Amino acid sequence: FDATLMTVATADACTAELILLSFAALFHTLIIDVMLPVR
Repeated sequence: FDATLMTVATADACTAELILLSFAALFHTLIIDVMLPVR
């Protein structure tokens, strides 16, 4: 049971990290799109 719980927790952490990374990439792209015309 502990091993299963551990696997689920690890999967959740990986998913959260992937979501954070994709949000960061999207945010980064938006910032570049906004900043480039200003320059």
